[in-house]
Amino acid sequence: MVFLSFLLIIMNNLMHPEVILFSTPDIAPLAHNIQQKLVQILWDPIHHTSIDYDYFTDGAPKMIIPDSVRWKYAIILADLFNHLPNASGLTPSLNDKYMSTRGIVKTLKDFWADTINVVLPSFPYARDDKYDHNWCAETKKRKPNLANLAVTDMINDGANNIITVDLHNDATFNRTSNTKFINLSVGWMFSHVIEKMWLDNNNIVLSGTDAGGKKKIEAISKDLHINHITTLKERDYTMDQKVERVAVYGDCEDKDVILYDDMIDTGGTMIQSIREIKSHWARSIHVISTHAMLHGDSEEKLEQLHQEGIIDSVSISDSIAHTDLPDRYHTISLDTLFANTLSSLLNNQDINYNNWLSLSQ
Repeated sequence: MVFLSFLLIIMNNLMHPEVILFSTPDIAPLAHNIQQKLVQILWDPIHHTSIDYDYFTDGAPKMIIPDSVRWKYAIILADLFNHLPNASGLTPSLNDKYMSTRGIVKTLKDFWADTINVVLPSFPYARDDKYDHNWCAETKKRKPNLANLAVTDMINDGANNIITVDLHNDATFNRTSNTKFINLSVGWMFSHVIEKMWLDNNNIVLSGTDAGGKKKIEAISKDLHINHITTLKERDYTMDQKVERVAVYGDCEDKDVILYDDMIDTGGTMIQSIREIKSHWARSIHVISTHAMLHGDSEEKLEQLHQEGIIDSVSISDSIAHTDLPDRYHTISLDTLFANTLSSLLNNQDINYNNWLSLSQ
């Protein structure tokens, strides 16, 4: 039986094209880990090439693909959100990086790549993604769905699949109406934190920070057989300035609370939620966020809460590259999640959207 399994792996590897991974230097650690995971899964060498975001003086993208991609299975890994400078000391904007990534896709397609899979750990333009109903207004606000446009553009450029994780709003994925867009899940991060922090399932409650995360928390609570509470932002519309406060619904007294938000931007909502939950006598608070943007003074705010003994841990993924975070930030890598997904696509297998634990960390 073992021999047959081994033989099937060898035959499968002989049938698929050579795999080549392209990434930008700012996301090199995640790219290296994905490369190593793919080698473990495929039993095949994976070539990895770094392409820097570089620009002419007028701002036009300038890049060179140094490798032949003819008939190869190409993977592009790009971090569009970090604030790290490139080799020239410039810090490209999100829009600059997006256009450069499209340029890489189009170049690979023009030079006969067999398959092009684009991995964007943190997906751009996905925050302003909802229609405003304005039930009592005479007209509706008209908003572009730029996330949908980004997916469509990259597929038209030649991408076979676009892969991301924990999209800000699942409705964005639904509105793309395109099966080539793959949005992976993060339920496994909760299991990892529970195990890492030695928490007792019987004393844990999960919570989001707003109505947008409520459905995710309910689904994860059901899968993990753990209770949850609801934390919502409430506004007083009778005031000239809309006063916002956070309300907690449910019992968290003497409980270990795992507080989740898909992203920490300026940290305002997260900080309010943490303080309100602590005021309800939570025993401990463990923060989970997939995309740690950490703009403004959000790091300092979280550090202050830690010094006050209000939060016990902060766990983030490596979807956005950082170089100088304090050691108390626990980084959970997305490498196995992406490697398993890419392997499934290569072998024409069904994707497990929450597939993480099949390889030991």
